[in-house]
Amino acid sequence: MPFGLKNAGATYQRLMNRIFHDLIGKTVEVYVDDILAKTTRPDDLLNDLASVFASLRQHGMRLNPLKCAFAVEAGKFLGFMITQRGVEANPEKCQAILQMKSPGSIKDVQRLASRLASLSRFLGASATKALPFFNLMKRGMAFEWIPACEEAFRHFKEILAAPPVLGKPKEGEPLYLYIAITGEALASVLVREEGRTQQPVYFVSRALQGAELRYNKLEKLALALLTSSRRLKQYFQSHQIVVRTDQGIRQVLQKPDLAGRMMTWSIELSQYDIRYEPRQAIKAQAMADFLVEVAGDLVEETNTRWKLHVDGASNQTFGGAGIILESPAGVVYEHSIKFNFPVSNNQAEYEALIGGLTLAAEVGATRLEICSDSQIVTSQVNGSYQARDSLLQKYLERVKDLSRKFEKVTIQHVPRERNTRADLLSKLASTKPGEGNRSLIQGKLKEPAVTLHLSNLSPSWLDPIIDFLENSKLPDNEKDAKKLRREAARYAIIQGQLFRKGFNHPLLKCLHPDQTGYVLREVHEGCCGHHIGGKALARKLIRAGYYWPSMMADSKEFVKKCVKCQENANFHRAPASELSFLTASRPFSQWGVDLLGPFPVGPGQVKYLIVAIDYYTKWVEAEPLASISSSNCRKFMWRQVITRFGIPEVVISDNGTQFTDKKFTEFLTGLGIKQRFSSVEHPQTNGQVESANKIILQGLKKRLDGKKGAWADELASVLWSYRTTEQSSTKEIPFRLTYGSDAVIPVEIGEPSPRLLLKGVEEAVEKDLIEETREMAHLAEAALKQRMALRYNAKALKRKFEENDLVLRRNDIGPSTPGEGKLAANWEGPYRIKEVIGRGAYKLERLNGKEVPRTWNADNLRRFYS
Repeated sequence: MPFGLKNAGATYQRLMNRIFHDLIGKTVEVYVDDILAKTTRPDDLLNDLASVFASLRQHGMRLNPLKCAFAVEAGKFLGFMITQRGVEANPEKCQAILQMKSPGSIKDVQRLASRLASLSRFLGASATKALPFFNLMKRGMAFEWIPACEEAFRHFKEILAAPPVLGKPKEGEPLYLYIAITGEALASVLVREEGRTQQPVYFVSRALQGAELRYNKLEKLALALLTSSRRLKQYFQSHQIVVRTDQGIRQVLQKPDLAGRMMTWSIELSQYDIRYEPRQAIKAQAMADFLVEVAGDLVEETNTRWKLHVDGASNQTFGGAGIILESPAGVVYEHSIKFNFPVSNNQAEYEALIGGLTLAAEVGATRLEICSDSQIVTSQVNGSYQARDSLLQKYLERVKDLSRKFEKVTIQHVPRERNTRADLLSKLASTKPGEGNRSLIQGKLKEPAVTLHLSNLSPSWLDPIIDFLENSKLPDNEKDAKKLRREAARYAIIQGQLFRKGFNHPLLKCLHPDQTGYVLREVHEGCCGHHIGGKALARKLIRAGYYWPSMMADSKEFVKKCVKCQENANFHRAPASELSFLTASRPFSQWGVDLLGPFPVGPGQVKYLIVAIDYYTKWVEAEPLASISSSNCRKFMWRQVITRFGIPEVVISDNGTQFTDKKFTEFLTGLGIKQRFSSVEHPQTNGQVESANKIILQGLKKRLDGKKGAWADELASVLWSYRTTEQSSTKEIPFRLTYGSDAVIPVEIGEPSPRLLLKGVEEAVEKDLIEETREMAHLAEAALKQRMALRYNAKALKRKFEENDLVLRRNDIGPSTPGEGKLAANWEGPYRIKEVIGRGAYKLERLNGKEVPRTWNADNLRRFYS
């Protein structure tokens, strides 16, 4: 066949497969033009070679004597060294990596990654360790060789200095697969066992991408098994594969109600002979290193970890708990406990968990893995949910106290199907009153592990009035006694309860301070409450027949701290801080830049507009753009601003990605320009350019009729009109403040103006006086801004926050939450004030300490009360 055809290699391979049909896999291995004749005993070498030569002679094939080698104990085949011990890494490939220096560019990293890929079958968990390299090769990432990269580089060199020897499976023997996963990668190793020794056959590793990073633990394990079956298909087809793992992959993949990708994976894996068994002790150092590389030092932990399954059940009269404790050696303790007291479902789950921890402590467990099907209990113990009920808070404290007795305790939520045995034990205890089942440990619990003790009511405003009405007891102070007599005339005791004689209702029930919380909460947010205001809440309580002296203040305070009321409060209309205006010290030292659009597509596919304005002269530059990329913004700043008016001191912009882009920031920093950002959703910070945007947009609307796509052609006329129009702030036109003289406009040509007819003041004289003109314009602008600030500040209601204050943030900033629509809350949070920047700007952070990007203005914040 002629060279260059894509199917030449495949056709030649089919020819070689036909020639050596009876010998491939027995005494011959062939790949295109590489032929390897092998034998297990030296005495059979000549006979095996004779059969190979006979096949070659029969089909007229010839060999090159210079490329042939006979009776060798090791040889190179397909880039690997084939020896009696097994498959070894090519020393030349290993030396190529060992002699490499630390990469200094992306090209070097790519070269290193390709060399590691050729040896990946010898590198356990190579994808996990190579993640720093992958991050460097991402598009748009600047090259930076960090310590993590250097550590991974040294790690691979240490492995390749003495790479493992991969074994050759024997026909019919089972192979064992170990699986390990991390948050960003998965890995597996195929192992063969001979007696008490283990030898790796193949290492497989792969980095997770895209949606795979969001898979749960069991899905990642199933994906690792699927990836191994695809990568090692020849081994899966010819051998029984024993998967050794402590996770319930088999139960998940064999569930009849699987759906989606898990069902697809289960069907694909069902074609192989796969068996599952618990992970045993690791005998080979290569496998131990593999598991330590992926998931840390888990080998020792696996051998000392106890498993605890707990479940609670309750009914109208009794409750029960089921506990299954399994030791590392496989000894199982089953415990069923009956509760001789009424319990709720959550209380029963906590009682089961406490019972399980107590049993584990008694048998001497040190490391404990707990499985429960209660989402509430597991989330509260792990800290994901907050325990608000006082009884559950005490249960949670008790669980944490018991957990301190162990070296390590982990608790995870499992589906009910994986907790069926504990569920049966709990139902057995809660439904069967007898002692019939003697095959397990049964017990009774007469009282709960945690109880709430009610203390006597503290002294309150009720006590003096009740003492006077019942015992005629008065205070020693004459003034207080007189006041009490006057007040007591408005109260009466009926059946041991104090009532107040009201105007709207004949009798109002007087409440103790400890009782007011329930009443306020029920009326405000109960089944018949819709979070009314403080005054309305107090009036509603009066109408319902309740009273205590501070009910109006308490109602307002309760509503003030209500989370739902704070999240759905109205937006502020009054300014939160006084007006602070920006002034420039000289012309072209401070520019504001912003983007406008999208517009209808115009000539050249332009549909956006970038606008820049000088804060001193009010000179405007604008340019149509087809796309608002960071590169286009840099080009505009260079062509229209810097090369024409010099390098400014400050550039002010919003928080758009084009201006916060790393390349745009580096471009300004390289020229010594300070970049300042306006607060999120607070365009007033860059009000000068926003005002220019409004005028340009209005001018374009008025000049365009039906042809809206011609806006780019009309832009020059609008800009010329703006530059030659007197500004109210400076009382001057931007053209004169920029160039020192007035521009000649078209009307002066059609109808000659006085300066053209009479040849008035020469332009040279005007240019000599421009500095004074600019100074007067600057003073006029400063005076105008001060007058505006006085009027603005008169309407401001100052809202200042300090560091560590809790605040809510407006929820209408950015895209709305899917599925909420008009029912979305007005405010979100709470957030914590991390830094007070000044002029109403603040830096925020979440309650977990993670910083919220960009600055936020007080107009978009609201104090949070807790």
